[in-house]
Amino acid sequence: MKGSKLFWLVLCLAVLVGLTPAAGVSAQTPVDTPTDGVIIFQTEAGGQIYAVNGDGSNLRYLTTGIDPALSPDGRQVAFIRWDGVGLGTLFVLDLTSGEERAVAWEMRLARSPAWSPDGQSIIVSFQHGGLVNPEEICHEYDADDGIRIPDNIGEITKSRRSADGFVFCYIPKEDLQWGLRRVEVATGAFEDLPHDLYSRSPTWNPAQPWQVVYDGARGLVSLDLNRGVSWALTTDLADHSPVISPDGSRIAVTYRQDSEHWDIHVLNIDGSGRARLTQTSYIELAWQIMRGEEPHAFNNVSADWSPDGSRLAFLTDRRGAWEIWVMNADGSGQRPLLSADTLAQAGISFRYSGMEERMLSW
Repeated sequence: MKGSKLFWLVLCLAVLVGLTPAAGVSAQTPVDTPTDGVIIFQTEAGGQIYAVNGDGSNLRYLTTGIDPALSPDGRQVAFIRWDGVGLGTLFVLDLTSGEERAVAWEMRLARSPAWSPDGQSIIVSFQHGGLVNPEEICHEYDADDGIRIPDNIGEITKSRRSADGFVFCYIPKEDLQWGLRRVEVATGAFEDLPHDLYSRSPTWNPAQPWQVVYDGARGLVSLDLNRGVSWALTTDLADHSPVISPDGSRIAVTYRQDSEHWDIHVLNIDGSGRARLTQTSYIELAWQIMRGEEPHAFNNVSADWSPDGSRLAFLTDRRGAWEIWVMNADGSGQRPLLSADTLAQAGISFRYSGMEERMLSW
């Protein structure tokens, strides 16, 4: 959770202040859903939310919030807003009228709304326990004692000899635990679902309404909503932010490739057949060295499927600033959705913090 405190502070301030449309972008107006679908994206968690056609046309401002999710019929957007103490409200925005409606309230640090295939329910991830805003802990050891270093140290604040031995103080790592809540869109009625201690970024299987996949403590987890049982799909801690394809056969994930960067992987729905779709080429790394730069891989994050499952949209920083790109489902044909000029003229810039933000929905 490195940097999480700063992330949450910035997010809360953004939600409290309220952000206005970027220059050169019209406010939301009634539109018909184009044949290639609509992409909903946020500039950052808690920031501005926009819509753009799947071909990159008709860019328009919608609202502000966290983790926008387009409904299965393409007519509504679910998103979260927090108040000043991190209690989240689930909203639904009608793309035709532009009206927003609050659906559920007071969900601690609520994130990642995911629609049911029939559009009647939304699952969100919310913080339900764990260690929040930890305070300093001090241990004093006798001179003949061995010093025992805890496993959950976030920051060492003091270590010094005392008259009788040794004093060691530290602030533990923040350790947020996450649950899953199912909310009925029409009424706001809800139920908490079976979950692990860490159940984040749920995605509903469009072809199998009984199945939800989420990012668990040890990899991806499949939850059977009918039976209330779950099982591991992967045991790779680097799998994050899963999204299931429209035909229910594949899962795209934002994969923590190493300590420095992220890439997009695709798996079969049973967790097999992993394929890496994005990768910084050795030629590019060589050019970086020749330019006198420290070689570094680009980031590719927050993928989502096109309505027909033939393409993926994702966020990448390969040209120096975060942009939305699209690619074919096999990773070929990677290209920008919006030109740098379009983004600059609209005054849009992105910020991805590595906190499993759902930056876009297609």
